[in-house]
Amino acid sequence: MLLIATMTKIDKISIAITREQHAKIKAAVERGDYATTSEVIRTALREWELKEELRRIEGERIGKLWDEGIASGPAR
Repeated sequence: MLLIATMTKIDKISIAITREQHAKIKAAVERGDYATTSEVIRTALREWELKEELRRIEGERIGKLWDEGIASGPAR
């Protein structure tokens, strides 16, 4: 059986980056690390999204520990 994945809608945007960033992205594509510059940016965004989610989870964990500490009463 052949399964065909449907591509999600793609939005095109314009971003401003430094010359050094552009050179690094271009070099990664030329080395074959990525197929396109868009792939580099999408990978970076996925990693940023993961980092933000981990930061949120860690903030919730610290908040819970804080609340538990306060609820435990005065320090002895």
